[in-house]
Amino acid sequence: MDPNDALLTILPSAGEPGAAVARALQLARASGAPLHLCALVYDPAVDLAAARVGLALAAHARNDILRARLFELERQAAALDAGGVTIHCDVRWAADAAEAVIAKALEIDARTVIKEVHRESGFKRALFTPLDGQLLRWLPCELLLVNPQSQPAIRRMAVALDVLAEAPEDDGLNRRILRAALRLAEYFDARLDLVSVFPFLPTYSRALIGMSGLYQQLDAQHREAFEAYCRIHRIPEDRRHRLTGVPALALEQFAERHGVDLLALGSVYRKGWERLLLGSTAESLVQDIDADTLLVKPAWALEALDRALDLKALRERQARLRLDAEAADE
Repeated sequence: MDPNDALLTILPSAGEPGAAVARALQLARASGAPLHLCALVYDPAVDLAAARVGLALAAHARNDILRARLFELERQAAALDAGGVTIHCDVRWAADAAEAVIAKALEIDARTVIKEVHRESGFKRALFTPLDGQLLRWLPCELLLVNPQSQPAIRRMAVALDVLAEAPEDDGLNRRILRAALRLAEYFDARLDLVSVFPFLPTYSRALIGMSGLYQQLDAQHREAFEAYCRIHRIPEDRRHRLTGVPALALEQFAERHGVDLLALGSVYRKGWERLLLGSTAESLVQDIDADTLLVKPAWALEALDRALDLKALRERQARLRLDAEAADE
């Protein structure tokens, strides 16, 4: 990691720094990158009161909340064992938390956003879109989700690749994931294993009844692609792991069986029926796995985000919030 690459850690509106800050400090010390601590605050009552008490008074109330949290965040940052790491503190008024994080990441050109994972029930995930899920889909840079109960040190890592998605020599998403995983393994001085899952899903198995020949053909294609990838990238024999089954479950079981502290994989946004039918390996994993997870996006992620969310308008909305806070402070 270039020392100029920024690390952005997202903190809740209150409370002491947790596992995400500890992990971010480890990474910042090893890489020499600056660490940005950003807390998100929001009180809907303040925005609702604007119609009654006026925009100016509401802006002052909002600014009082921001200043109080910033004071507390700076106190917490000063108490950290920074070890020479440059730390910047910021607090954002975040009616839309995902938008605030994305805007901050783009503003500082963050290479990695680090956040403690927030666990949700399957039923709630079906009805709502928690912040972790939104960042997983939309954030254009790397996202490191830290398990609150994760180990203090990263000793063993795994990188999960879809070897059928592209040719082994292509400079595509697989190469980006592998480079990111190798970089972190070097910083953490961790062992890194390569994993690929042949997705023998229940829906496929029902469809393939009486078609064992086709299944064997697909299995052989995956095995050939996996071996070619390992050979081209010189993966040692004892660090190659080819699995079969439901990808999220197979990876979770592998991580538990081998004591994996951090799993790196790709995250490609799917929408509408495609996401409903195919599901999301990354989303399922971050809710269930005990290890930290590093989600890596394809090179075209920023362009896709701009088409979906209109980044110019997003930046303008966030800039207005900053200007309102500065005006209320005068």
